[in-house]
Amino acid sequence: MKKATKELLAAESLLTVTACSNGGKANDIEHISTKGLEYAAGAEENTCIVAGIGTAVATDIIIPDVYQGKKVVGIGNNAFNKCDKVTSVVIPDSVTSIG
Repeated sequence: MKKATKELLAAESLLTVTACSNGGKANDIEHISTKGLEYAAGAEENTCIVAGIGTAVATDIIIPDVYQGKKVVGIGNNAFNKCDKVTSVVIPDSVTSIG
């Protein structure tokens, strides 16, 4: 698994963002992804974006490559706005845009 980590200073707290490639095992990361995230339809057919924190309560967020059979290609504008408890976000290689 390839990982690249960047540390960002956000809302006066350190947030770790990790990009990962799981060797094409989309279903594996879907099973360990954060439950409760809110998703919205993507611009392309069979794609979606993370739209918000939804009902998730985890501080370490894991975004899957695929959610309900749709490729996760982005993180929407303000998706994690006012989420001061989030300390890390794992972003799959399938995500190509962050709002």
